[in-house]
Amino acid sequence: MAYLNSDDLLMPGALHHVAEYFHRHPEVDVVYGHRIMIDENDLEVGRWVLPPHDNDVLSWADYVPQETLFWRRGIWDKIGGAFDESFDFALDWDLLLRFRDVGARLVRLPRFLGCFRLHPGQKTSSQLAHLDSEKGGTVAHG
Repeated sequence: MAYLNSDDLLMPGALHHVAEYFHRHPEVDVVYGHRIMIDENDLEVGRWVLPPHDNDVLSWADYVPQETLFWRRGIWDKIGGAFDESFDFALDWDLLLRFRDVGARLVRLPRFLGCFRLHPGQKTSSQLAHLDSEKGGTVAHG
């Protein structure tokens, strides 16, 4: 299972690679990979290359790229089969913490699996810009 935001993309071959990995590793419940950052014209503007997964770091840093995240139906059912939409910006981080807290085995795959699109109209950019204008300051976006 996975979810993909409307402005993000999967890399060619990502679904096949994830399916093969899950087939070869039945003990793994959740996988994710590296991210490519793209602009509104699909041009690459950056990359996130992530270290191997660390459950402890996940407690204090939301570093898993949502568009590269895949999980088994069994672990989804084990956490109640639903997102907690009250988190708005941290919906995926909450999901990962709940997976971890029920004993899921999470693995970072050493492959670029998805593309995250950066543009002024995206949820994160537009809402952070709105908050910034209310405070009269500047917010750094990364």
